[in-house]
Amino acid sequence: MKVENVLFDLDGTVIDSYSGIQGAFDFAYSKIYGKENHVSIKSIIGPPIGQILAKLNNEKDTARIENFVDLFKKQYDTNDYKQSTLYDGIKEVLERLSKANVKLYIATNKRFSATSLILDYLSVSGYFAGVYCNDSRNPIYSCKEEMVAEIIRNEVLEIDSTILVGDTFQDQEAAKHNKVKFIYASYGFGNLQNVEWQVNKPIEVLNFIK
Repeated sequence: MKVENVLFDLDGTVIDSYSGIQGAFDFAYSKIYGKENHVSIKSIIGPPIGQILAKLNNEKDTARIENFVDLFKKQYDTNDYKQSTLYDGIKEVLERLSKANVKLYIATNKRFSATSLILDYLSVSGYFAGVYCNDSRNPIYSCKEEMVAEIIRNEVLEIDSTILVGDTFQDQEAAKHNKVKFIYASYGFGNLQNVEWQVNKPIEVLNFIK
């Protein structure tokens, strides 16, 4: 299909950020609960970190979740964001699409400060015409569907020539509800079944774009 705009999720799609997120999560967990966390959060990365904590241990105390999130942010933004790496081939994808005048955007539940740190650290920030995060607007998006809808509206994107590349159910639903094509990045953190379009490595994204 003819594609003029590509929306990329960040974690699990552009970058492998698992080790840094897990490290900061475990740090905050030990501070809040006074014990080590031995459970991997890899399969549930995607939503904001407070939601991940609640999903992991059914935490309902708002103040405790806020304290946890604050500790996570400080640890991640100081040290652990540097553990993020680009997936093999993703930089070539970004470069080739940019040279073909395809507009690229980031659509992530990651905070803007951490996202900016990572994109700059990995030297890919210049490829993106816009970076949308879950704290880049007020009020905060209640779901990724709202974020993608705002990107389409703000950037005046044609739905028929826009695709979203992501690795989670939230990405899939955001694309579906905004009527844009979805490419499932199976190499990421999610585990989706029965998807129409799928790539097993980043470079395969180019196979779907004229």
